[in-house]
Amino acid sequence: MDPRIIELTREPPHFAYEAYEFVSDAVTFTQKRLGRARPTSSLVRRYHCRKTDDVGRMVFELIGVGCLSKSDRDSPDDFRDLFDLHQALADGFELTLDERTAVRRGGV
Repeated sequence: MDPRIIELTREPPHFAYEAYEFVSDAVTFTQKRLGRARPTSSLVRRYHCRKTDDVGRMVFELIGVGCLSKSDRDSPDDFRDLFDLHQALADGFELTLDERTAVRRGGV
């Protein structure tokens, strides 16, 4: 268990340890897939994470304790009301990159 995440769960309001860990792992995985990494549907019911704003809050709390990092462009507003989280987890989803992201990733 990561002591930085344990510390986040000590003071209310907070999410379950496993929810923070899930979000941290998901962001880390995505960063690796996008070449930006540094050297489940039970999420809604079990962990009280009901909307994309909640995911954003966890991401920025994880940033605050040093589990994740951010750029100057990143903001909690990036997560505000993006989609119906419960529906997306129930139906499945696909991560796609638009041309701007692909260009940025390639450094062109």
